[in-house]
Formats: sequence, structure tokens, C-alpha cells
Amino acid sequence: MVTDRDRSVVAWVAVIGAVSAQDVMARFRVGRIVAYRRLARLVGEGTRTRTRTREFIVHPDTIERLPTGTAAVTSPGEGEPRIARMHHPEGAR
Repeated sequence: MVTDRDRSVVAWVAVIGAVSAQDVMARFRVGRIVAYRRLARLVGEGTRTRTRTREFIVHPDTIERLPTGTAAVTSPGEGEPRIARMHHPEGAR
């Protein structure tokens, strides 16, 4: 059975296009279990579809386009990754 809250979620998703359980948790101020159950029910009712996605810090296409000698550098807790030129030490082989 689809509830009024479910209809609200469906309408919101229709505007945004795609959401995660974390998005539903934040927007509707519900816990993790409630968000996952609501989304699972909506998928089961056929009102939504489910696709597993991955979140990238640096998109693979960006990394692929980096010129030779350049790297995307990141460390936990250091904010956004940086694109850096890598210099080979003189005489190293």
C-alpha cells in the first residue's frame, strides 16, 4: 500500500531524478532503516527503479584525460583532490 508520505517521496524523486537512501533520510528526517524500507517498498510497488551506483572522488574520465606525468592526489581528511605534476628524480631508473 502506498501512503501519502510515499507519494511525497515519489514526487520529490521525480523532480530530482535520482536519490540515495541518505538523501531520503535528510529530506524527510527519517532514520536509515525507515529510508531503506520506504525505498524498497516503492521499488516493489513499481513506482521507482533501483540502480547501484558508485561515488567517485575523482571521476575516472578525469583521470583518464590526465597527461603523462600528472596524477590526482588525495588523502583522507584533506578535502578536494589536487591534480599535480609528478617529477621524476634525476638519474633514477
